[in-house]
Order: sequence, then C-alpha cells, then structure tokens
Amino acid sequence: MLGLLLLGAALAQPLPVPPPPAPLRLPEPIASTLPGGGEAWLLARPEVPAFHLVVSLHHGSLVASDPLALEQAATLLGLRGPEGRGWLRRQEAASARLLVEVDPWRTRLSLSGVRGAEDEAIALLGELLTVQDIDGRAWARQRAEAVEQARTAWLAPARVHLAALAQARYPTEHPFSRSPSARALARLRPGRLAQAWREALQARADLVAVGDLDVDALLARLGPMLTGSSAPPPPTLPAPLPGPKVVLVDQPGDARALLSLSLPLPAGVRLEHPAIELLLRALVTDFDGRLTRLLREERGLVYALDGSVRSFSDHAWFELRTSTEGAQAGELLRLLRASLEELALRPPSGEERSPVQAGLRRDLARLLLSNQALAAHLVERQALGLDAARVWDDARAALQADDQALAAAAALVEPERAIWVLSGDSALLDPAFAEAGLAVDRVETGWSLLPP
Repeated sequence: MLGLLLLGAALAQPLPVPPPPAPLRLPEPIASTLPGGGEAWLLARPEVPAFHLVVSLHHGSLVASDPLALEQAATLLGLRGPEGRGWLRRQEAASARLLVEVDPWRTRLSLSGVRGAEDEAIALLGELLTVQDIDGRAWARQRAEAVEQARTAWLAPARVHLAALAQARYPTEHPFSRSPSARALARLRPGRLAQAWREALQARADLVAVGDLDVDALLARLGPMLTGSSAPPPPTLPAPLPGPKVVLVDQPGDARALLSLSLPLPAGVRLEHPAIELLLRALVTDFDGRLTRLLREERGLVYALDGSVRSFSDHAWFELRTSTEGAQAGELLRLLRASLEELALRPPSGEERSPVQAGLRRDLARLLLSNQALAAHLVERQALGLDAARVWDDARAALQADDQALAAAAALVEPERAIWVLSGDSALLDPAFAEAGLAVDRVETGWSLLPP
C-alpha cells in the first residue's frame, strides 16, 4: 500500500522539461588550391579509422561530342582499371573501394579505404589519373557485358518506367533522356574511350578528402596528378520539358502500378529556400509524413512513399514515388492530386514542422558519423561554387526555419505543372486516370522506348 501511495505521489509531480539540445558541431573543411587551379577541401578526422576521397574533373562541354565513350571509359576503369582483371584484386588487397561516375558536367572518382591502406589506395587513384590508353581485351569483355545489358534491360518493368520518366521530363537531345543502345555500344573502339578519358583528365580538378588522413602528405602525393587546368564552359543543355503531362506506360498483365510524380523547382532551390527539405520530410518522412499517413495508415493504398529534391546547375525537381495495386491506382491518384492542390492553402506548420526539424537534426548527426556521407555533402556544395565556410548554411537555415519559410517553400510546388508517369496494365489504369480527372497525354510501351 505504501508503494502505491509513493507511486501515486511521484506520478502527480510535473514531468521535468528536458533541456534544449546542444548545438550541432558542424565541421568546416580546410580549403587549399591545387596546381591546376582547382579547390581542395580537406577534413581530418583521426577519430574515424577510415577515409573517403573524391576527385571531380570539371570537363563540362569538353567531352560533349562523345559522352557515351566517356561513360564507358569510366565504367571500364572503375571495374577493371587500366590493367584488366587484376584491378578488383588490388582493391581488395588495399581494403579500398573505387567508384567512377560521369554526368554532363563532371567525372567523379571516389575512393573509400580503411586506416593503414592509404598508400596503396592513393596509388590506385593515381593510376586512373594518368591513364593514356585503354586495354583492348579489357574493353572487349566490358563491351560484351554492356551490349547484353542494353538488350535485356528493357525486359524489366522498372527499367521501362524509368526510361519513360526520363523522356517525359527531358527532350530527346538531353543526355538525361538517352539510354545507350546495343548498336552504339558495339561500335565503340578502345581508341575512342582513351581519347575521351584523356580529354577529361585535362579539365580542372577539385578534391574532397575526409577521414583519418595526413592532409599535407595527401596534397603532396595527389597534387602533382591534379594539374589539369582546362575550364570549358558548362555544356549548353536544352531546358527540361514543361508540364503538365500525364504518361501511361502500358505493361499488360502487371497487376501492380508504379507511380512517379515530378514537379519542377527553380535552380538553386536548396540554397535559396532551405525549408524545401523540411517540406519534403513533412510530407513523406518515415510513417509520420502527411501524405504517408493518408495513403498508408488511413487508406491502406501504399506500403511506403518515397521522395527527394534533386538539384542540378540549371533546374531542380520535387519528386514523389510509390507503388500500389492497379485496381487502387485511381484512388491513389485522386487523393495525391487533391493533397498537393491543398498544400499551398494549408502548408505544414507548427506541430508538423517541429518533428521534421528534429528528424533533420538526427540525420545530420548521423551524417557526421560517416566519412562517405560527409564527403558527398561537401562535394555537392563544392560543385555549387560555395566557399568552404558556407557548406552548412542551408542545413542551419532549415533547422531554424519558421512557418513562414515553410509556406514559401510550399508555394514553389505547383501541381498544375506536374509530370505524372504511371506504369501498369492499361486495362486497370485507364479508369484510374478518369477517376482522378487526369487526361492521358501519351501511352508508351517498352518497345516504343527502346533506343535505336
């Protein structure tokens, strides 16, 4: 009885108010200049026994005449290196992992390793930065795999859906709308790959290095390899296609429906409107977002709803993705369309804003635990032309954003300009579009999307 009385007295006391969270300590990199004029951002973290390096070659329009050759050279060198089959074994011996990526603006070489493997890992990276020729036998193996992949990729519904999405958003001449054809891959010769790679190496290079590294020793070793100084202008790319647009990708017999929704945003949106990240989180974060609660918890239409804000130098997209049963697609489209139209009138605020800001804070804390994630953040900001001291400006602004900033971000999302792409059996999806009040502009099939 006495225990119950004491428990009752304890419960009657007001709960203590937790103190406000301590400010996040967001590290700023040390900036240095490379021999070719590029920037090096260096962040030593001896407490993390690993490292991550990223070299960005800003080739711009330099290789615009033969982008496929550069893409395949990057794939070949990342998988097989300049010496063929022994490349992956050398990476394993060095406890390192290499990734080479190409986009219309730059080529990136990323290398991750563990403490003690710096010398061999940097030697691997250095070999790629001095490659002059492509091994014919290595390319023959890689080309056979690439040709087979190009021929069979169109059998996968998800691949067809992504191709339809790309072609709905970009004109044919835009690199984001192109898929390599088996015929074009079969015609590529080692000389073309080598020439494209040599041209890329002439471009100005930037470096980001994060982790347990001697930054002075790193610059002494990599600096002489990063002497490219060519600074060609960015490629002149056609503008994304305007919305509104509704595309049906007919997949006969498929009972499921894949949905991708793209809404255009202005370039530089992440820096000018940092609350756009909060808006996305308020809609789709985990199982607490406004749209996720409606479509999953209340209506049972989807298992999950995914979203992202993708920013490029000249445009950006607010993206939502999900899937559902084909028979339920009409209700999904109708509710999603109505929710987006309501967004400008009732943007997230107050009780919705505070949890997503707390979630953003948690994610930033997790980001600081990963060299790779931290390096990716720095690389993105470096590509935007920011000073090293401003790499966290948008994150800090989002953490401090008020309801007015969130409402301004919501006003950027214009449903009347949306691009809808839905894949599935047209017998199920035609009534879905009618239920949602959406008129289909174009019907695609896997064969119609196949590159020549």
